[in-house]
Parts: sequence; structure tokens; C-alpha cells
Amino acid sequence: MTSATAQPVNGQDINVAAQAVRSVLEVVLAEAGTTFPPFATMNTLAARGPQVTRDALVAEIASGLQVDEATVRAILRGLQSRGLVTRTSGPDSSVRVEFTPEGEAEHRRLRTLVQAATVDLYKELDPEALATTRLVLVALAERAKAQLHSVED
Repeated sequence: MTSATAQPVNGQDINVAAQAVRSVLEVVLAEAGTTFPPFATMNTLAARGPQVTRDALVAEIASGLQVDEATVRAILRGLQSRGLVTRTSGPDSSVRVEFTPEGEAEHRRLRTLVQAATVDLYKELDPEALATTRLVLVALAERAKAQLHSVED
């Protein structure tokens, strides 16, 4: 470990690490014929499933990717034009988005490639340290959201 790891973590450290990991994933995804935004969109759809409305899905993805909702709608249209997702009507007349069988297969393929790259990145790091880091990052994100909400109120 370097002496930098002995220093208290700060937002810049977190951002540098996130950007470095994302850069690796961008290369992996480009080699697979896609980019990060469609992959992240597919991940969110896989996690939330067709039970979520398109509007809620769009809002969640826009927040996660830090883009506007029009950009997310364009990503979804691109996935639909490639035959990876389809829009359906929900029981309450809402529009829902779900994977086609081809979309499920493509998401599995991309997720496998990303997981391999991630395993390679993390392979020499202490698993307990990684688990603790995840707990700290989740808690930090929750505290930041709570602080933002208290400022907004």
C-alpha cells in the first residue's frame, strides 16, 4: 500500500478512483460495441425490472448518470431500435420498459465482460477492505442525500 492510503479519504480521492474505474469500463464496453450510458441503463432496468414505469426508470437513470431525462429517453430509443428493449402498457395505463430475449442476452454478455474487468482491478485488494469501503461509500452517499434534503427543506 502507498502512503496515500494512510491519509483520510476525501471527495477528490473517491472521484479519482471512480473516474479511473469508469475509464477501464469504457474501454471494455467500447471493445464490446457499446458505451457506458446504455450499459448503465440496462443495469438499472435489470435491477428494477418491468414493474417500474418508464417515467420512474428514466428519472432514476438520469439521476445516476447525471444527465437530463431527454438523454435517457434517447438511450432507451436506441436500445429499442436495436431490439434489446420493448415498451409495453402497464395495468394502470403507464408505459413500462422491459428486455427482449436479445436484450437479456446482450446484458448478460456485457455484464460478464465488465465483471471480468472488475475482478482484474480488485484481485490484489483485501476483500475485507473492499467490503468496508463499500459500507463506507453507501453510508456516505446516504448522509450526503440526507444533508441535501435538509438544505432543500
